[in-house]
Amino acid sequence: MIYDYILSTGASTISGCINSGYIDVKAVSPNFQNNFYYDRVLIPEEKRMQLSSNGQTLFEEVPAETAGPNEIVYQTFSGDFFLKTGVSNDLDKSTIFPSSGTNLEAGYTLKYQKYTGKSAIGLGTVAGDLGPVLNSGISGIEQNLNFEDYEYFLNGQKVYSGEGCGISAGVGTQFVLTFNNSQGGVVTSENKEKFKAFAFIKERNINQVTGVEPDVHGSGFIEGQTRFYLNGLDELDTSYLELYTGVTIIKTGEQAIVTNFGVNPTGIDLSLWA
Repeated sequence: MIYDYILSTGASTISGCINSGYIDVKAVSPNFQNNFYYDRVLIPEEKRMQLSSNGQTLFEEVPAETAGPNEIVYQTFSGDFFLKTGVSNDLDKSTIFPSSGTNLEAGYTLKYQKYTGKSAIGLGTVAGDLGPVLNSGISGIEQNLNFEDYEYFLNGQKVYSGEGCGISAGVGTQFVLTFNNSQGGVVTSENKEKFKAFAFIKERNINQVTGVEPDVHGSGFIEGQTRFYLNGLDELDTSYLELYTGVTIIKTGEQAIVTNFGVNPTGIDLSLWA
């Protein structure tokens, strides 16, 4: 199991910093029914959304627009979803549109978060290896960052150094990516056409803790502004607890009683699971 926590701190040692830009930047829509709406106040423009569907992280692409008879035709080539802007009506401007090949259905849980960085994508092809193709995309958005300054995803599942991706050559900003088995990856010359890889520049003012231990202790964080990946899947906030220092024991399966001066007690069953 790989446990990966991303804790927004405001600064490397300060918890609760309100100037970090991370306050109220997340939203979860557990029941979209047949329409996939999002908060335009939270996401005011294109390429500012990190979206996951049932744990799988998706890549936003700015669509090509073509004027047709009485309509605008939107087309994507590599991304998983897109947003409409420009001359679109207000309803369309508040809707997440899946690209061809992206399956979004009623009952899916979509989790989205405001993102202020840059991202790049690469597709496996017959002619090109996936790592260098993504390298080309990365160099198009930023040329002064190292391997560890990015988060990497393979078909929507987050991968890590030595656990799905790594460096095959180069040092510093000249690193060359690989997703093959030399770095614990699954991409080969025979199956590379089946994969899509993308990378996000890591946000500022975070503490990322990745390892085999399920719990994180001793790190400051902004309440409600944390993320948790389990084996590369983006988990809902309800799947883990944020606790203040001093909480030492949690007993599961017991009933918690809340009393309020003469009001009949209300019992709730607490059950934690991994």
